[in-house]
Amino acid sequence: PAYFLLPAAARDLPRHLPPGSVSLILADPPRPDGVFWALSALWANWLWDTPVSHALRPLLGRRRFEWDWHQEALRAALAAVAPLLTPEGHLVVLLAEPNEDLVAATSQAATAAGYELVGWGASSEVGCQLAWRWRGETVPPAPRDTVIRATGEAFRECLRQRAEPSHRFLLHTAVHADLAYRRLHGPFSAVVQAVQAGWEGLELEPLEEGLLWLPALEGEMGLPLADRLEERIWSLLAEGAPWETEALLVALYGEWNGPLTPDPSFVSLCLRSYGETDGRTWRLREEDVPDRRREEIEGLRRDLEALGRRLRFRVARGRGWDVRWREKGRDLYLFRFSPTASLGALGVLRAAGGARPCLVLPGGRAELLAAKLRRDPRLARAAWEAGWQFIKFRHLRRLVAEVKSRRMFDVLLGLDPMVGPRGVQIQLFPGGEP
Repeated sequence: PAYFLLPAAARDLPRHLPPGSVSLILADPPRPDGVFWALSALWANWLWDTPVSHALRPLLGRRRFEWDWHQEALRAALAAVAPLLTPEGHLVVLLAEPNEDLVAATSQAATAAGYELVGWGASSEVGCQLAWRWRGETVPPAPRDTVIRATGEAFRECLRQRAEPSHRFLLHTAVHADLAYRRLHGPFSAVVQAVQAGWEGLELEPLEEGLLWLPALEGEMGLPLADRLEERIWSLLAEGAPWETEALLVALYGEWNGPLTPDPSFVSLCLRSYGETDGRTWRLREEDVPDRRREEIEGLRRDLEALGRRLRFRVARGRGWDVRWREKGRDLYLFRFSPTASLGALGVLRAAGGARPCLVLPGGRAELLAAKLRRDPRLARAAWEAGWQFIKFRHLRRLVAEVKSRRMFDVLLGLDPMVGPRGVQIQLFPGGEP
């Protein structure tokens, strides 16, 4: 048969299945809920009243969840089913809750049972997945100093790759994944204490919403993960043919996994910003076809230059800006056009020497821009302190059509803000704009 149901404990499965006959094991480890297990023992005793249920009575006396015991039980179960896997078979562990201790116990248990980690993904929104293959050999527990050193290296590397503040759960998972790749394991309590010591040795900057950052990495950063993901989604949709939702997500998460795993909510936000869907497939919105956007931006740049001349500014380009409005040898307004909500590695938010910096982008990027400022409080602070003005294409057209004086420009400039202080989305006008 293609499948059959076998209600049996993991340790008993080898009596029913031949070695090397299973290509995939999906494991959903028990949740760390002490109350649930105590009630399970209570009801088992009351309903069954058998010698087997009587053996569960010690569970009623426990006042906390025993992670060392939990890890050892997982190790024994995973070791028992390992010989059932084919040479190319995989163990995939699904953890539907973002529980740091469960990730640690599961990773340590699988490593101690002789498994090798081959892939993972994690998000504070949906938990994590860990993919393993069985090597059939075990290694002794790792020294504490080795775990501490590996923790610091894994933490730095994860943040360096993401180039943006990240949630504690993802960073914690990245550390334990790295320990598994290195085949470093030990008793639960000893490893968790060593990991904590490794974290405390770093000069972390705690930010809002459970985010952490390492300021020492500022000079090593590339583009933030959020910007890279946005660009990739745009490029995939721009390939032309519609994407089925499942195929698109498989393509994205096939490229972006491990420490680069994006939150599903942010992926969905990027898709809504650039695409339109019929419920089954996604296609690029007509206004976001690259050639069309380039033509639109060039036309808006010419209109903005004409407005500057009408207001008796000296208009120029260059020095990293698309349009500069100048007077008496200095810049007063600096404009940069962008078809995306990419803010770069803080470079776009550097102080502009007293001039008013403005980023002009499609109104369809408003929600995406606000989300980026929320997910990276450093960007929100820098934008607020530098006085950046985010202008929608629609609002720029209104300014070009209505403004008659410099005073009027100053008054109208901020009347349709894309985001407010600290990246809070503000909707002053109904409806969206491409």
